[in-house]
Parts: sequence; C-alpha cells; structure tokens
Amino acid sequence: TESYVDEDHADVIRSKPGLVRRLVQLVRRGAESTNHIITEPACAALHTLCEDPKTLAAVPCAVPALVKLIAGGGVDSDVDEPTSERLTEDAAGLLHKLAHSEPSGLCRSDMLDAGIVPIMLQLLAQTPSWFLDGGKLGQELFAGEAGGTAKMATGAANERVVEECLGTLRNLAEVKAGRVAIIAEAKDAVDVLLRLIEDRGEFTKQVGFASHSQRHGFSGYTFERVQQGCLGILHCLLADPKHEAHMRQVLSDTDVVRVLTSLLEYGNNLKVHETSLCLLQCLAYS
Repeated sequence: TESYVDEDHADVIRSKPGLVRRLVQLVRRGAESTNHIITEPACAALHTLCEDPKTLAAVPCAVPALVKLIAGGGVDSDVDEPTSERLTEDAAGLLHKLAHSEPSGLCRSDMLDAGIVPIMLQLLAQTPSWFLDGGKLGQELFAGEAGGTAKMATGAANERVVEECLGTLRNLAEVKAGRVAIIAEAKDAVDVLLRLIEDRGEFTKQVGFASHSQRHGFSGYTFERVQQGCLGILHCLLADPKHEAHMRQVLSDTDVVRVLTSLLEYGNNLKVHETSLCLLQCLAYS
C-alpha cells in the first residue's frame, strides 16, 4: 500500500517532535469520531514514521485509540461507520510495533486494559477464508474470473491485517498477563488459529506460488508467516504450566493433531515444521 509519507520527508518530520505529537492527537481524536478522513492519513503517516524507535516512543498514549479503531474494522463490525481497510491495517501495524518494542510493558498493559485480545480475535475470525468454509477468494482469483485484481487487493490487505494482529497476540502471549487474557478466550482463540493455519495451508497445497507470486504481488512466505504466528501463540499457551491442562482440554475437542500433521506434508519452512513437531510432542504427553 502506498504510504502517505515518503522516506524523503519522513526524517524531516521525525526531527520535529511537535508534528509527531500532533499526528498522535489526530489519531486519538479520530477514534472518537465516525469521520476518518483525517484519521486515516494521520495513522498511515505514524505507521511509516514509527520505523524509527525514537518516534515510536511518542505513540504509546494512542494505544486505547488504536484498539478502538481496529474494533471498528471487519465485515461484521457493530459500529455505524466501519473503519476502512487501510486504517485498520495501519492501526493494527502500530499496535504490533508497540507490542514488540522495548520497553513495551506499559504498552502491553494498556492494550490488555483496552480489551485488545477479544477484539483482535473477532477481527481475525471475520477475515475471509481463501478455501475453507466455502471461501472462494483464492479459487476465483487464480481461475482468472472477473474482478481478480480487486480480489487480490482485498486478499493482500486482509493478510497484512492478519499478520499484524497475530504478531501482536504473539508478543502478548510472551507475558503472563497476556497469556491470561488469551486463555480467557481460549475456545475462540483456538478455533481462529486452527482455521487460519488450515486455510492458508490448503491454499498453498492447492494453488502453490511458484507461477503466481510475482504476478499477484505477494508470495507464499506471507502465508507461512501467518502459520508461524498461529503456531507460536499456541506454543506459548501450551508451554505455560499454569494453563497447560486447560489448553489440553480445549484442544482435545478440535482436529489439532490432524491440522499439525498436515503441515508436515507440504512446504519447506523449517520453522513451521519445527513448531508443529514441538506442539505434537507436547500433546503426546497428555
């Protein structure tokens, strides 16, 4: 997606902290409004500028606003004026950067206080399937049906939101409070994560990317990152002794063994295979 701020001007803006603070104010104000005509470019600009850790340090106060903005994203949002695809992507990207940054303890706490876990799980649950559950996005796209370019744009944007949300949840799962928040939504979390793993895997198996990646603008590595994120979250939860028994109980009602085993049958991503084997080993000792 084209940035509202190119790198030639980014350094100039970063050198003026007052401008960065103003962008943060616009995002916070925009979260309280249904008119995002200013909020969208302000959030996109911050997303670009926050590649610099010094700029990122000015953004934590916007965490509640960013969570509220992604709560308005998704096809089944309850708000009157849903957050645009672009704004959802940039808000989710900023939250991922903040959850990953050092020190990020306060940011993670603010995210959890704002209810980010159920909100992100709902957003992930609403993303269209590529093949599963009647999802025909991938099938129509690669069959060359009408609207293929638009479908690719939608699919690629969805994948960016999915990646950012999974990255944030993965960072939250690394800390005790984050794991507690995810465990509180364990059934929904497991259902969403397994669906994403299986759907992206099915797309890779049926379509492959060798002849399509350059033509359509993104590669199979994107889907592998989604799988890595899902597997990483599950591993964090299952490896926590305090939550291990509960997670085993939740997973026992799913096809987790079949899903994990299928990951070993295709692809050559060693990280995906390694984490899948590790999870299967954990489950074998139940």
